[in-house]
Amino acid sequence: MGLQRPGPETIALLAPTVNAAEERIADVERRVLLVGGEKDPIAPPEWLHALASRCRSPEVAVLADQPHVMMYTRPEAVARILLERA
Repeated sequence: MGLQRPGPETIALLAPTVNAAEERIADVERRVLLVGGEKDPIAPPEWLHALASRCRSPEVAVLADQPHVMMYTRPEAVARILLERA
């Protein structure tokens, strides 16, 4: 079974979670690593950088030419990013 695109109902259910993340991320006292894909329409790089601007100790990693599910399309690259920054 392939990946399915979320419909409007799913996105509406996730909206409160996204809003909570935006509001509460400033409370995180540890380093925060935000990883995303350059072609992610759900969490685009601009949003990652805006979220990072609210963090105490942020780092943003954007995988070139990758979608929202870069952990499936480029698992080795995502793992490398996580391991290098652990």
